[in-house]
Amino acid sequence: MDESSLLSFLTSLERLAASMLLQRYYATPRASRYVELLKQLAAGRGMQSPALKLSGEELAKCRNELDGEIYRNSAQAKYVLLRLDEDLADASGVSYEHRVVSIEHVLPQTPREGSEWNEDFTEYDHGQWLHRLGNLVLLSRSKNSQAQNYDFTEKKSKYFQSSRGTSNFALTSQVLNSVSWTPEVVERRHSDLVNRLVGIWNLGEENAEESDPDAHGVLTLFGTGGVHALGRFSGNGHFVVEEAMVRPQVRVSMRNSFKDLRDGLRLKQVLVEEGDLLKLVEPLTFTSSSAAAEFVLGYSASGPLMWKSVSGV
Repeated sequence: MDESSLLSFLTSLERLAASMLLQRYYATPRASRYVELLKQLAAGRGMQSPALKLSGEELAKCRNELDGEIYRNSAQAKYVLLRLDEDLADASGVSYEHRVVSIEHVLPQTPREGSEWNEDFTEYDHGQWLHRLGNLVLLSRSKNSQAQNYDFTEKKSKYFQSSRGTSNFALTSQVLNSVSWTPEVVERRHSDLVNRLVGIWNLGEENAEESDPDAHGVLTLFGTGGVHALGRFSGNGHFVVEEAMVRPQVRVSMRNSFKDLRDGLRLKQVLVEEGDLLKLVEPLTFTSSSAAAEFVLGYSASGPLMWKSVSGV
């Protein structure tokens, strides 16, 4: 593998790892995805390995997490903020002393009574922006409960910057360069940071990668208890389930829209009982392979992982 190909692979691998963190995959599904990736790489799939790709649904979940109250998941927040800081620093070899890195709110969690914060932010604004990316910075010091509630100008000079009047973090330097901190400023910064991360990890809608070298061939899905299905990608990027034996039981992770779809198809006799399973008697089109897998299995599942080519990869 040449240097360019290696860089491309490592970039895609970082993207996959970041996406699973953002989607809050726990250890078992993370390990399963990496095992599938190793199998596909061993089979010679390379950059076309389905386990390396992200579906439109996965991309949307990642964007939603970045746009939400990311501070509430500390591991997720610190990784994302450090990755942002590295990109903003625009310098190779950036290193961090992780044990002393902390996350701080610019707009404090509990503003002092009579402070400027209460003049600039309504109760709604406070709830809207407090824990989101636009209001967060990195510090290389322990948190100071008193300094956290300083008004903006005082907080910058006494808490955010070092004795040299600077910050060790490019992300925090952005805030030091701001003359005020209002809902409009936070919203603008938030949008900029989210868009920057979407660019770093190629998380835009246009980067959905449902199709693969088997895109117009037959793919198979197998579950437990005789559950199985045949499907294929259509020319417009949608996924068509040609035939399926569907698990009738559903788990809590299955979306209500799919439960309703199943109920409607049973009424129309498109989904009929056959033994302990439900049989799909005519082709059904879905927006993604992940949606198709969820319909068949009865729980949320990754399409690129579950649907396999005839060769098993």
